[in-house]
Amino acid sequence: MLFAQLLKLHAFVKLVMILYYTGSVMLGLLMMLKDCNHRKALPH
Repeated sequence: MLFAQLLKLHAFVKLVMILYYTGSVMLGLLMMLKDCNHRKALPH
């Protein structure tokens, strides 16, 4: 019983970590794209 609960918790934690990692990567890419677009818009 306890082992099954621990296994479920472990799977949940793994899922949360994957979601968090994916989210931070997406945010980083978005910031990079925004920065690139901003630089292109600026007159040189």
